[in-house]
Amino acid sequence: MTDLGSASGDAANAVAIDADGKIVVGGSIFGGGSGDFALVRYLGDPSDTAPPTITIPFAVTANATSPTGAIVTYVVTVTDDVDPNPIVACAPPSGSTFPIGATTVNCTATDAAGNQATASFTVRVKGATEQLADLLTAVTGVGSGTSLADKVRQAQASLSAHDVADACATIDTFIAQVPAQSGKSIPAGTATHLIADATRIKSVLACWTDRALAEPDKSRRGFADDNGVTVESHPRRFAFSSWVLTRRRWRARVGSSSPAGLRVRGTWHLWGNFGLIAVPLLGIFLLLKVWKILS
Repeated sequence: MTDLGSASGDAANAVAIDADGKIVVGGSIFGGGSGDFALVRYLGDPSDTAPPTITIPFAVTANATSPTGAIVTYVVTVTDDVDPNPIVACAPPSGSTFPIGATTVNCTATDAAGNQATASFTVRVKGATEQLADLLTAVTGVGSGTSLADKVRQAQASLSAHDVADACATIDTFIAQVPAQSGKSIPAGTATHLIADATRIKSVLACWTDRALAEPDKSRRGFADDNGVTVESHPRRFAFSSWVLTRRRWRARVGSSSPAGLRVRGTWHLWGNFGLIAVPLLGIFLLLKVWKILS
């Protein structure tokens, strides 16, 4: 039993913790010869006026993994001289998606006596421009010659000119060149990291990705085909449309940056329908030229 007062027989019969962390004691108080029910709420040490101590990261930096930024986790701890379990809350919380750029995280710690302490730090998420700069540093002096560094510089120039499509195409070329040097002029582990970095940058830029598709219905424009892709073409100028025909398989450059959904873009290859017409015509033209010369 725990004494509640000075009278003999005063005792606590039950102890509980309130929702706010305060201790509540229920028991009996004997005064004047009769026992009365008593409920006592412990408000904490009145002498505890010192706020808790927050330990925050100096700064947090992460690479964006998509146009919306990156999921960032961080660790914030709090201690108190009296309260063994002070609480801390931060906004935005750890595990949130942070946008590209700098975001301030504000934290507040509270102990059982109600004392509070605040602290803040910055989370910086690198966009495609900063990540390309890091990639340039990583490839400088790596591999044979300067071809990889030149490709990164070309992508940087395209991005500076707001030509995202060209930057994406250049990064694709970079990714294709790295495996050829992997295990030779570039260590295999380094090549893997370079490809991963370049692929992440493509994701940040929402680059188009080649994807095999079933042959679309060419009779109308702007439809959503069975592949979930919005096709933009016109039957009267289909030879210059977005579809690429290779071995009777439709291929398209597919991306997700359009708010209207996936869009399809690409180039027309000579062996498409246009090629089926142009090549025979060219052959006939050459035969006529030869016949004219011989005659």
